[in-house]
This record gives sequence, structure tokens and C-alpha cells, in this order.
Amino acid sequence: MDKTRIIVVEDNIVYCEFVCNLLAREGFRTVQAYHLSTAKKLLQQASDGDIVVSDLRLPDGDGIDLLR
Repeated sequence: MDKTRIIVVEDNIVYCEFVCNLLAREGFRTVQAYHLSTAKKLLQQASDGDIVVSDLRLPDGDGIDLLR
């Protein structure tokens, strides 16, 4: 099985779970982050093939900060 994860960064918990469930139904492994700080920790543990889908406006920063 593919070890690639999709890290979904979204502060709206209901929407985040919806996106993760949709991706899971298509066979993707997902992990959720509701805050920029959590997403940064997940990115430190990420593999080269992992994918990030991020909201731009988060409670503790900007999703663009993940690119830096």
C-alpha cells in the first residue's frame, strides 16, 4: 500500500472531516490539522511524497507560512 499521506489543514472541523472522509473513500490516507502549529509539526515528520491541502486563513497564522 502507498505510504503517501495527505495532510489536510483546515480550522473548520466539520469541513476538515468532510474533506478527509471524501479522500479516504477514494483510498487516500489522511491526517488532520486544525491549526498552523500542528501542521508545522506534521510537516517536520512528513515524507517526500506527502501532500498538503491547506486553508489560507488559520487561527494562528496564514497557510502560506507552511510554504516557507
